[in-house]
Amino acid sequence: GKRPGKGYSLERVDNNKGYSKENCVWASQSQQNLNKRYKVSNTGFHGVVKNKKKFSARIGINGVTHHLGTYDTAEEAHQVYLNKRAEL
Repeated sequence: GKRPGKGYSLERVDNNKGYSKENCVWASQSQQNLNKRYKVSNTGFHGVVKNKKKFSARIGINGVTHHLGTYDTAEEAHQVYLNKRAEL
């Protein structure tokens, strides 16, 4: 389709697939930043790091890392990360 406006470019919905009509959408840079391949931390969850006995949820937005809170389990922290990512 037609580009929706300045600042939008093609993005692959699934980074493991190629560029095809079915796998591409127009997206802003901030939307594209959420669809990157990230190295999974030693917790096994994206957006979660272990700090002593607690787990911190973090998300990068426009090149800035935001702390989303500290939780008792990696699963809790990961859910907060996923919720924030869906919100954005």
